[in-house]
Amino acid sequence: MEHDKMIDDEIIDLQKRIDSAKQKNFVCTNSENDVNKCFFKDVSLENSGVLVSGKDGKLHTLVSLELLNYLIMSLKKAQEDNFNLRLEKTIWKYVPVDFADAWAVVMDEVKLQTEDGKRVETANINLNHLVKGIKKKHPNLFLNIDDFLPGEFQQIN
Repeated sequence: MEHDKMIDDEIIDLQKRIDSAKQKNFVCTNSENDVNKCFFKDVSLENSGVLVSGKDGKLHTLVSLELLNYLIMSLKKAQEDNFNLRLEKTIWKYVPVDFADAWAVVMDEVKLQTEDGKRVETANINLNHLVKGIKKKHPNLFLNIDDFLPGEFQQIN
């Protein structure tokens, strides 16, 4: 409860600072189609972005292109890392004989599926289906656990 009050107080303080910044740092004009055009008055944007409150009451921010590019690249890296971890988990699920060989074959298949002609996003690839298909095409890449189990424990395919 106390934590919520502190957050509310911080939001109110932020809104006051935004309103103050709007009065001090912006010159806004009204247009015929009810859109405000705002211009900066001697504002330094070197160290931080600028928060602006829109007519809809939502907060908007202005950031440098360098920071925006960094955020986009960070998100792409996180997406790539997520894909690689999911792929690694899926490959291990099928018990590869040599992980590096299995990884190389799976990545070749991913590249084939994401070429310009097919336009499949890596995030949309069903990794389980992909690795299972590769196991059928290249059975030498994966161990067949059924070969190591006694007859009564083997799965019926």
